[in-house]
Amino acid sequence: MDNEKLKVVIYCRVGTESQTLDSQEEQLTLYYKKKGYELYKKYIDNGYSVNENRPAYNLMLEDLKRKHFNMILVYNL
Repeated sequence: MDNEKLKVVIYCRVGTESQTLDSQEEQLTLYYKKKGYELYKKYIDNGYSVNENRPAYNLMLEDLKRKHFNMILVYNL
């Protein structure tokens, strides 16, 4: 993988009222661009709590099993 760009995904979910999906996505986008990573996909779970089934998270895990990307980027305050 030395000559290949890392293929990453962004996963966003609001955990507290002080967080927003937009701010998480913005920070993670700046990060992967600064690092020169290639973005595969963004997975956003809007309105799902920790204890609920999270559709985007589950889809991300399926794509991980299929080796569509190398790294998951998340933002935690």
